[in-house]
This record gives sequence, structure tokens and C-alpha cells, in this order.
Amino acid sequence: MEIPADYVEMRAAKVVALGDSAAVLLVDEGVKVALPIFIGGTEGTSIELRLRGEKPPRPFTHDLLESMLRKLDATIVKVHVDALRAGVFHGSVFLRAKGRVIRIDARPSDAIALAIGSHAPIYVAKAVLDEAGIDPNTLQRQQGPATKTS
Repeated sequence: MEIPADYVEMRAAKVVALGDSAAVLLVDEGVKVALPIFIGGTEGTSIELRLRGEKPPRPFTHDLLESMLRKLDATIVKVHVDALRAGVFHGSVFLRAKGRVIRIDARPSDAIALAIGSHAPIYVAKAVLDEAGIDPNTLQRQQGPATKTS
């Protein structure tokens, strides 16, 4: 799949636990830029399990959505982190169903969890990276080598 204009392909590198919440850290291919997105604890747990290839004992919301999509013969094509407005990230999930691609507005945490589960690419708008991206080396120096993950 071709990378959309003005977007960068990224992957979820890890989830960092922050008390009752978490942050998912997206990184680009060369790990030259990182994008921390602060999310809820439940979403963090779902993403962390998916990164490890583990299944929860009972389906989480993202598992339910994927089951529904399979039953409807729809697949996730890609996900985007499109914008950052007033400190809130905005995203999209692109589904293929009945021969057409449909864009659905989504929280980036949900989009990322679905992308990991379906092995779909994650694209982040360059404007978002310009505003909120950080140097991964700075993050390492601030947190040290023993970053806690959930």
C-alpha cells in the first residue's frame, strides 16, 4: 500500500503505563521521530496485549469490533492519525467492504488497536508530527532505560 501524501508510516513501539492511564508510543521506520499519544488504561491494556500477540480471557471492545467486521466480510485497510486540535488527536479507520473503501472517524487509540490486530499500516499526518512529535533519544534520556510498560 502506498503511503498517503503528507503522511508518515509509523508503528506502535510500546505502551507506557501512567497510573490509571497510559501512552502508546508510535515510531517511524528509522526511529527518528516518536509520537506519544495519551490514552485510557483499558485501551493501553488492549494495545499492549495485541503488541505481544496475546488474547484476553474475554473479548475486549477491539476484539468485538474485529469479530463484527469479519462477520460482515469487511477488512481494515489502514488507519490514520489525522490531526491534533486543542490537544486532542483525531484519527480514521479505513475499511474495505463490498468493493469500496469507507473512512470512519475514530479515536487514534481505537484505530491503533485495530491496526495492530489486523496488521494494517498506521499513518500519521506530517503536520501532527511537526506539532507533537519528539526525538526518541530525548525520551530515552528523560525516562531512562527501564521504561515501565503495562
